[in-house]
Amino acid sequence: MGSTADDLVNAAQAEANDALASAVAAPPRFASVDNFRDIGGPANGYPTVDGRRMRRGVFYRANALTFSAADKAVVDTLGIAVVCDLRTPTEIAHTPDVLPVGAVHMNFNIAGLDAPARPQLSSADEAVAMMETLGRQFVTGAMPCAGFRSLLLQLAALPQVQLFHCTSGKDRTGWATALLQSLAGVPQEIIVQDYLLTKTYAVTSLQARLEGLRKAYGDTVMQIYAPMLEVRASYLLASFDQVRISYGTMDNYLTQGLELQPSTMESLRLRLLV
Repeated sequence: MGSTADDLVNAAQAEANDALASAVAAPPRFASVDNFRDIGGPANGYPTVDGRRMRRGVFYRANALTFSAADKAVVDTLGIAVVCDLRTPTEIAHTPDVLPVGAVHMNFNIAGLDAPARPQLSSADEAVAMMETLGRQFVTGAMPCAGFRSLLLQLAALPQVQLFHCTSGKDRTGWATALLQSLAGVPQEIIVQDYLLTKTYAVTSLQARLEGLRKAYGDTVMQIYAPMLEVRASYLLASFDQVRISYGTMDNYLTQGLELQPSTMESLRLRLLV
């Protein structure tokens, strides 16, 4: 049986929608902010467990916003209305954001401290264990929970495009991204793969921070503290494991730990899903 006029119109509309989705799915790469990306993922958006797809062009993630003039001219075209900064006041003062045009800056201090203290470590294994403990504290700590709750409330409150970031865009930003992708129903293995993409995107900036550590403290100290600047699946999986231990399910964590209302969660899902 041949195609009807309605079939042809629907096919054309689907093709147009796919083209639009592909255009939104590929945000520009920025040399000056190398971990800038769309949390919705590449291509047609990350798939969900119920057969849907994440929407792109809604929420962006990044490392510190040190845009060059050329990169800023491009990011200004993305319509970002709010920048949610997850850093401490000292981090912000050290490296102030270069804001996209028209964007409002809001601080959500996940650490709850004025400045992050450098831990006293004696081995690289201790550094790995400390990062995994940090991942668990994102779930159990009062200040991180308050910060992530406030962030999600803000992201749900406005229909405009928003961006969130920390210094490297990997741990605080990584867990915030994991929460949103979990809300959308993205499988955990894909969320972990997305977290690990920082290795590819931010290789230059992370290597520069590692070199700065070496110059400041020497090779031995650099090797001990290097895992703090790395991206390992175990860091994110520690957070997921703590959700299971403390709350049983992600929904329980969101509703009991972060005290989100069902209406807030639904509002985020509507924005996150095609």
